[in-house]
Amino acid sequence: MSSASQYMYGQGSEFEYQRLIRQSAIFEAMTRDLLVEAGIGAGMRVLDIGCGVGEVARLASELVGTGRVVAVDTDSKALEFARERLAGRNIEFVCSEIAKYVATERFDAVVGRFILMHLKDPVAVLRHVARQVRPGGIVCFIEPWHETAMSYPRVEAFQQFMEGGFQAMRAAGVHLEMGASLYSDFVAAGLPAPKLVGVPQLWGGGQGSEFFDLMLDSARSGIRATVPEAQQDAVLAQVEALSHRMRKEAAEKRATVMMMITVGARCRLA
Repeated sequence: MSSASQYMYGQGSEFEYQRLIRQSAIFEAMTRDLLVEAGIGAGMRVLDIGCGVGEVARLASELVGTGRVVAVDTDSKALEFARERLAGRNIEFVCSEIAKYVATERFDAVVGRFILMHLKDPVAVLRHVARQVRPGGIVCFIEPWHETAMSYPRVEAFQQFMEGGFQAMRAAGVHLEMGASLYSDFVAAGLPAPKLVGVPQLWGGGQGSEFFDLMLDSARSGIRATVPEAQQDAVLAQVEALSHRMRKEAAEKRATVMMMITVGARCRLA
């Protein structure tokens, strides 16, 4: 992630790195489909910004085949973790601020997932990374639209869990509406108007265990990264109890629950 904004889930945490891998499995199909639809394919040179543990870079590397992926992040330990996991693949991991990274050769595409939401100035970053892409190249990002969380019949514990998370994210400077802002931010950065796709992350009753798990794991990472150590156990216990009530209430009400809408945006440069 970029230190241009606080990454609220922390750096240097093995738990967080494993959480990112579990999260990636949930969004893998959508990410692969969007990269393919954007036109990323064999022989291309792709830049992945805010790469974390390298899961989007891994998908891109599979699509480009004999091409090359350069994956950039500021968390040196995450990059070490990624290099070990993905050794032998056509991926170069670079430790750098996104806003300071300048390539010696332009890329065919720049991609990123769940990264612009953490940056103080997403428009400036989009403008900067687009300069690293050749004319006719691809800009492709996936971001969440968080403020769409809802349930029917209303699951009070779910809404309480989500609002608590939103408050923590706002305090850390996270853009909760980033998915909804992609279109206007692309245009504000001087890019062509992007094509959009949105996938609601929703499930019925107790069937969304992977999403409930993701929500709790995200809260755990955020608490460990932002709450003073003396208070962490008490806060974790409260959040875990709320998570248990959320699952139970959703199952009992046979509710439909939507955590967020995941939005993908893609364009080709003039």
